[in-house]
Amino acid sequence: MAVKKTGKSDCDTILGPHPDKNSIFAECLSATDGSTDGGSAHRNLEEVAGKRKALVSEAREMLKRHHVSSEAIVRDKKRMEAMKKLGFETEARKLKRFPASDTTRKGNFAEVILAEYVLAATDTSLPVYRLRYNPNIDQSMKGDDVLAFGLDDNPVRLFVGEAKFRKQSSKQVVSEIAESLRKSNVNGLPTSLTFVLDRLYEAGNNALAEKVQDCVVLSAKGKLQLSYVGFLMSDGNCAQRVQEMDGKLVDRFVIISFGLDAPDKLVEQCFKELEEALT
Repeated sequence: MAVKKTGKSDCDTILGPHPDKNSIFAECLSATDGSTDGGSAHRNLEEVAGKRKALVSEAREMLKRHHVSSEAIVRDKKRMEAMKKLGFETEARKLKRFPASDTTRKGNFAEVILAEYVLAATDTSLPVYRLRYNPNIDQSMKGDDVLAFGLDDNPVRLFVGEAKFRKQSSKQVVSEIAESLRKSNVNGLPTSLTFVLDRLYEAGNNALAEKVQDCVVLSAKGKLQLSYVGFLMSDGNCAQRVQEMDGKLVDRFVIISFGLDAPDKLVEQCFKELEEALT
C-alpha cells in the first residue's frame, strides 16, 4: 500500500528519522514517511526480506529487558538450581516471568517494540521498564504504554506512546489509539508519570526522580515538549487503515503502522522458549 508522502517529513520533525545505523530497526525494518488523509504524520514500517532471524533474536532480548531485570534473572537461576537439588524442579517452573496469555503477549510485544523504536529514533531514555512491575503477568497493565524522556534536552522532551496489536486491522482500532492519545493531551501530564516517580524513588534513584519531577513544573510553565506516538502492529492492510485516519489529532503526533502477513507468528516466534532461556 502506498503511503501518502509529503515533501518534508513531519515524522522526522516530531519523532526523528528512521534509525539508519547501529540498530536492529535499521537492519530489519524499512520506513516510508507521509501523512494520513486527515493530515497526521504517518510512518509505515515494513520487514526487510531475509531478516526475520535477526529480528526475532533481538526482539527476544528486548522482551527480556522489559519484563525482568538482570538481577532478577540471577536470583531466579539460583532459586531454580536450589529447588532442582531438592527434587522440586516442576514446582520451581511454576513461577513465571513472561505471560502465557496469547492476548497479553501480543499487547506486550507491540508495547515493547514501540518503546524501543522511540528510544532508537529520538535518542531518549526509558527510566522505568513498567512491565517488570506487573502484579499479574497474564493481564495487560493499565496506564501509558510508553513514557520516554529527553531530560537533558532543551527543551526537555517527553514522548507518550500508545501501542495496539490486532491480527486484523480496522478503522476502529486506529480510532482507539488516536482517542487514547487525545485524552492524554487534554489531561496535560501523562497519568503514569506518578508511577515512574514512585518506582525511581523506591529504587533510590533520587537524582533521576527529581529530573522527572521537574517535568511537572516545566509543563505548568509551557516549557515541556510533549509528543505523542501511536503504534499499530497488524496485518497487511495495517498501513491502509492508518492512512484513512481523518482529522488531525493534536500537535506533535505521529502514528506508526507495522504490517505483516501473519503478525501473530512473529510474536509466537519471539516468545518461544523465553522462559526456558532464563533457567
